[in-house]
Amino acid sequence: LIDYPNKPRNELYNVEHSKAMVNGSETNYINIPIETIKKITKISVEGNSAVWFGCDVGKYSSSKLGIMDRDMFKYNEAIGYDMSAEKTDTLDSQITELSHAMVIKGYTVGNKKVMNWLVENSWGDSTDKNGNFKMSDSWFDDFVMMIAIKKKYVPKSILKVLKKKPKLLPSWCPFGGLMK
Repeated sequence: LIDYPNKPRNELYNVEHSKAMVNGSETNYINIPIETIKKITKISVEGNSAVWFGCDVGKYSSSKLGIMDRDMFKYNEAIGYDMSAEKTDTLDSQITELSHAMVIKGYTVGNKKVMNWLVENSWGDSTDKNGNFKMSDSWFDDFVMMIAIKKKYVPKSILKVLKKKPKLLPSWCPFGGLMK
């Protein structure tokens, strides 16, 4: 499942030249809103099933602190410049790219909504928290671009999209990033 707000939703996509090997199968992506991706992720975690995700880990994150949160750095206060931009703009301009994959395995709730997500990274114990990171819900919105999840957690209305013929995206699109 991907969040590519620049393209029509509830469509099936594929990236040209994305087969992992000769005669390999294609990787297809269903494009849905990030809010839906978060709901499905939450349901999976509640079912004791971690969720693989692809993101731009280099933005507003600290591997030393184990935090991924746009508000952790106050660039506007420090340099007088607001560096925020809409996800549509950061994807199209390649300011944001798929650079890393991790696993979501929990979340915390406050005021009846998810506040943070518990993420396990593959970098070992650099955070002194057993490799775990805290990802803010707003960071999820801006920098998580795809998840891989068990089909049983995906609503049937979304799975129906798999019957469509995939639309081909160019290899330089943001979702070709993890193929590097």
